[in-house]
Amino acid sequence: MNVRPTSPESIPLAVANQIFGGPTFTSRLMATVRDKEGLTYGIGSTISGDTFTEGSMTIMATFAPSLLDRGMASIDQQLKTFLEKGPTEDELSYHKQFLIGNYKISLATTEGVASQILSTIQQELPLTYLDQYPAKIESVSLDQANAVFRKYIKPEEMMTVVAGTMQSR
Repeated sequence: MNVRPTSPESIPLAVANQIFGGPTFTSRLMATVRDKEGLTYGIGSTISGDTFTEGSMTIMATFAPSLLDRGMASIDQQLKTFLEKGPTEDELSYHKQFLIGNYKISLATTEGVASQILSTIQQELPLTYLDQYPAKIESVSLDQANAVFRKYIKPEEMMTVVAGTMQSR
């Protein structure tokens, strides 16, 4: 996935991922695999990448060995459904506000401001980006979020890594 921080697609991809598996109880993965199906205590997804490396998506989850196969199947189904149908307007609105609010809270301390400045410089973004970020998040449309997620997230190209003590498969 070649989405660098300077790409205009990086923000819509971050918003789409926030809806799919971001660190809130309302993300699709948490709401379904954890809350509805009760298969895990922790699950989420991240998009990583920086100025020097191409990005990647990681989906992390912890399962009891006896629930591993059901958990993996549920993740696969959630990803398939999200790619086919995408998020709703309500999900988009909620998660955009979450990202904006979380960002503003991160600027409430000197350490937070310094961290955001460092991150911005490391990503080769202009410092004005710090002021523009909330508006960039707010401007993401449902069509943009769906299109960029479908463009870059390819289940057939994903690898599965399982670690821990497991039953024979």
